[in-house]
Amino acid sequence: MKTETKTAHTPTPWKVIKGDREHAFNIVHDSKNGGTAVVRDVLKEANAVFIVRAVNSHDNLINAIKLLLECVDASQLPEGALKAIAEVLDLAEDK
Repeated sequence: MKTETKTAHTPTPWKVIKGDREHAFNIVHDSKNGGTAVVRDVLKEANAVFIVRAVNSHDNLINAIKLLLECVDASQLPEGALKAIAEVLDLAEDK
C-alpha cells in the first residue's frame, strides 16, 4: 500500500508584481528566511489578482464556513445545502 506524504503549501500572503515580460505578471511570496516562491508569467493582471485574492482568503473562508455551521440549525437550511457545503469543504481541504 502506497502512502502519500503531503507537504505544506507556501504560507500566505502572496502578492502580484509586474513580470519581466511585457504584459506578464508574477505571483510571489517572500518568505521570512529569504526564499521566494514565484508563479511566473500570468498573462492577465486580473487573473493574477484573482488567484492571489483566492489564495490569501482561503483559510479564513474555510474557518468562517465551519464557524457558521456550528451556529445554525441544520434543519432550517435549504435541501441539499449541507451536502453542498460538505463537498466544498472537502474540495477546499483536499480530502
